[in-house]
Amino acid sequence: MRLVIGNKVINYPEEKMESVVDEPGVWVVLLINVAGSLGLGNKRLDEVRMQIACDMAPLVNCMCDDVKRELFQSKQYWFGAIRPFVQLVYSLAESDNTVPVLMGYDGVRELMVQSLFWGVHRQDIIAEAEPFKEVMQPDAFAFIADYAGAALVRVLKSYEKEGENKFYFEGKGKELNISIGTTPITNRAYDPSCGSIFISGLVSLLKGDNTNDILTSPKFFNKKDTRTLVTLLTGKASRSSWCI
Repeated sequence: MRLVIGNKVINYPEEKMESVVDEPGVWVVLLINVAGSLGLGNKRLDEVRMQIACDMAPLVNCMCDDVKRELFQSKQYWFGAIRPFVQLVYSLAESDNTVPVLMGYDGVRELMVQSLFWGVHRQDIIAEAEPFKEVMQPDAFAFIADYAGAALVRVLKSYEKEGENKFYFEGKGKELNISIGTTPITNRAYDPSCGSIFISGLVSLLKGDNTNDILTSPKFFNKKDTRTLVTLLTGKASRSSWCI
């Protein structure tokens, strides 16, 4: 069996197939492959992505709980599925019509923001993942951060409006922009005292504020995405300044 995750190809021997198909993460990867099936044509692909987005509520409810961290009452399943789940959100967000559905789920916006900060502020997640390295694949947390940041860029761009070489947000887009920018960087169910919000963390990183440890490890985030997100969230730059 051959699966494609990001730019990696994973080949499973036939003798391991029975155990592989029992892993929920594998089925999430299959959804990613369907959501990226360009051969379907744009209209049909948008329809397929919408169907997946509308039917994934049970999966979302489990995967967005980064405190309990269980899928089908299994931590192994959750850790095996978290990497492809974030990529699935990224893939589905490529169709603008799925974005309101994705952002309508409780926890998706928060997970996309807060997973960027796991490497610094959620060592409980990093430590608990240690026994599940085999199902997570190499560099899983770097991969999660990159796709989460890129997913947020896609979400915000789906709402941007043009005007005299500048972009802006209005209505639902403006509300979502503010909501993303003010999302706490740590799940308050884990740390009720967390006072840092997303936009301040991104700005601190770009300023090189070494007194603030938010996102200081390049292993866990892509600086191009960081700069693009600041541009989109603040609206203080023109379209030509976008990095991706």
